[in-house]
Amino acid sequence: MNNRKNQGYTMIIVMCLMFLFMALALSMLFSSAVLLARAERAAAQKQSRASAISFAEWMGGELAKEAEGADLISDHIKKRFDEKSWPAFTGDFEHEAEVAILTFTPDISGTSAVEELGEMEVKMYWETEDGGTDPEDPQVDLVVTVKAVVREEKFLVTTRYSKKLEQAEGEAEPIWNGAWYVRGRE
Repeated sequence: MNNRKNQGYTMIIVMCLMFLFMALALSMLFSSAVLLARAERAAAQKQSRASAISFAEWMGGELAKEAEGADLISDHIKKRFDEKSWPAFTGDFEHEAEVAILTFTPDISGTSAVEELGEMEVKMYWETEDGGTDPEDPQVDLVVTVKAVVREEKFLVTTRYSKKLEQAEGEAEPIWNGAWYVRGRE
């Protein structure tokens, strides 16, 4: 009879040890899942940062080109300035952002770039240092914000550009040929 009692205690001890090992295994599984999720999040953050910075630098290169009738971003901006069809963003009026901030999404659908680069969005507006609204003012700043979203991690790069003014022969005032130079990046 004493032997059966010992078997019962032994079985309880073995069961407790099994539960202990199972709890340790589950905790290791949980911690590895947490580490993997953190690593994936960090990779997505790095990728969204790299995508936003790379696209912002590409935009800077495109904006630095002179408007020469080609299909460049600087051509479209200069045309809108010349036509006075793009109002300044002053922040003074309600719903002004809907008209003054141009938003576009580069079309990279149908390629593997969406997986690598993420979703891209570009917002542009212009303003003057003194709060004016004349696009012919030489002190116009173009503000471009590039947003990249990779696996729900987003990164924004905001770059300020100023008009690249050049002195032309026979002209008293410097002229703007549609090109921009980088003033600063946030």
